[in-house]
Amino acid sequence: RITGNPLDVLLSEDATLELVRNASEAGPAVLRMQAVSELKRLPMRQRTAHVLCDYVKHAEHPAWRATAAQVLGFHGAVETFFEIAEILKTCASEERDPIVVKAITFALKDTEIAHLLLRHGYPGVATEAVLSVPASEKGLQSLGRLYRKGAAPAVEACVLRRLGEDPGKVGAVISCLMAEELDDDSRLLPLLRIFPQEILFDYLIRVDEEVTRTYD
Repeated sequence: RITGNPLDVLLSEDATLELVRNASEAGPAVLRMQAVSELKRLPMRQRTAHVLCDYVKHAEHPAWRATAAQVLGFHGAVETFFEIAEILKTCASEERDPIVVKAITFALKDTEIAHLLLRHGYPGVATEAVLSVPASEKGLQSLGRLYRKGAAPAVEACVLRRLGEDPGKVGAVISCLMAEELDDDSRLLPLLRIFPQEILFDYLIRVDEEVTRTYD
């Protein structure tokens, strides 16, 4: 719903898209930093989010499409305007430039859609998806499954960092990984190294005590 003077709204939208063009890699270096600074301060209203989504889908230059997606991601637009997640999902499936898909994945951070991009053929997209999946049980399971099946070295390294970012989740991570039944035991060692050893040891001791009480 457009409020206010329609001409003012259109001019504001044009100004936003001009900032996107200037901030992109295709823009002049002199204007880029100023444009980026202004985009960071941009009020992310619903209409603005939809205008940027439309630019992600239709802008001629891939650098413009990528920058529009990055602006959405920086402002966490999908957290406020849930409906744009499906629009961005369509954009990701139709986009052929992997740099743009990576930016779209960033814009989809903490959404269930990020799970769909974990197996993307371009490592940069898959790595961004690893960083973007929600920190939930389903997210841990997806990352464990990705590690079990194998991925590019950079992606696997990112998976390990993500799994180990919260030592308090050591139990949840190990449970998810055990459920995945790693075919190669040698791949378990890097997983055990991602947590502080004291925390890991305490967890394993508790598990052993619980098993002992169960079967005594």
